[in-house]
Amino acid sequence: KSPEEEAKERVKDVESKIGPCVRICILCSSDFDHRDSEVLMASLATSLCTTLDDVAFVTDGLPSEAQKAFARHCSRTSRLFNLVQKGECSNYGNGEDFEAGDTLAVQRKVFSEVGDIYITVGGGQGIVQETLDASVRKARIVPLMSRHGVRVDQFADLVDAVPRPHVIDAMQWNHLNEKDT
Repeated sequence: KSPEEEAKERVKDVESKIGPCVRICILCSSDFDHRDSEVLMASLATSLCTTLDDVAFVTDGLPSEAQKAFARHCSRTSRLFNLVQKGECSNYGNGEDFEAGDTLAVQRKVFSEVGDIYITVGGGQGIVQETLDASVRKARIVPLMSRHGVRVDQFADLVDAVPRPHVIDAMQWNHLNEKDT
């Protein structure tokens, strides 16, 4: 079976497991890149988990302090799924680990295919690529682009892939990339 065929099968398995709901994927750098990053992730998890109904949160299950912080601060009643490689576990301490592929490439492909909304926190080429992959299929992207997120000046391709939502005016959108935001 090719990696593409495996990914397609695993996407169907994940969608079946999660069921019909909005799937919000949390896409983060592997480590905290700022002293306030853990507070940001805790606040994000607490806010989302207490205000949104009929959603499932999905992490990529990789060794990431940022995603671990998000998982730790999700309520135990939240629907949280951590996509991991076959035979691995997330060690996040919350949520349900779900095997999403035999290899990292398949696991990442599955992750970029299952979300309706992707919240990106942190930067790096991997985050940019997964965000671009998700945006190609018209998933909604919510980049936290300030010092806690992808910097517009570093990743111009991401800016093109993530149009400003109509509910946010240009001044607010530009403010997301300011250093002191």
